[in-house]
Amino acid sequence: MKNVQLSLLFIAIACLSLGTQANEFNPDQFDLFNADRGKPKKVIPPPPPPSENPFLDAAKRKPVPPKRNVPPPPQKDFTLRGISIIGSRKSVILQAVDGKQYLRRWLTKGPTPISGIAGYEDYAILKIEPKEVLIRYPKKSPCRRSNDKVGITCKSDGNAILGFMHRNPIVQAKPTPLQKSSPASTEKAEAKKAKLKEVYKNFKRKVIKDEDVPPGMRVVRTPFGDRLVPENTKR
Repeated sequence: MKNVQLSLLFIAIACLSLGTQANEFNPDQFDLFNADRGKPKKVIPPPPPPSENPFLDAAKRKPVPPKRNVPPPPQKDFTLRGISIIGSRKSVILQAVDGKQYLRRWLTKGPTPISGIAGYEDYAILKIEPKEVLIRYPKKSPCRRSNDKVGITCKSDGNAILGFMHRNPIVQAKPTPLQKSSPASTEKAEAKKAKLKEVYKNFKRKVIKDEDVPPGMRVVRTPFGDRLVPENTKR
């Protein structure tokens, strides 16, 4: 009799346990393939309370390095060497910093990139006028310094107007006054002139008439006089 009572007691306890588990079962949270199914849930410890010393907390935090201002790349300019406008066709000759010159045509529908030149990939032609050209500079390296000597004028938007180089006017050389000859040199020139006059005062140009030319000879006439040479002599 005592064994029967114990069996009934165990059956009652098992039924109560199954009922409690059935009330706690949630089919939405049941995962047949969960490897942690049936294991006790992990308890995440709460974060530690803040320190009473704010300076200690600030020292534990890593300092954020300040942002450095990176300077823009050096300004690279073109110089204007020529402009060609034939009807609607507009072209320009630009000279790079290495001294090489390039002919580029402007497409009037919009900005025309200046391609094929190393170091000028982000430049473009915006406008061509009879005496100047508007060039778009890259945003990372805008036009900042104008140079009147080579015709570069920077604008507020970072672009530049290229004009022809300003050349200094040619200064005409002043005529040098003629040097006056010294009295000694004048006397020397006069003496030389008189000597030549004395040498040639009795000079008389010799003239040979045609009837006086013997057979086999011919006359050669010179400023100093005529002379006879053989007929077969080369002229």
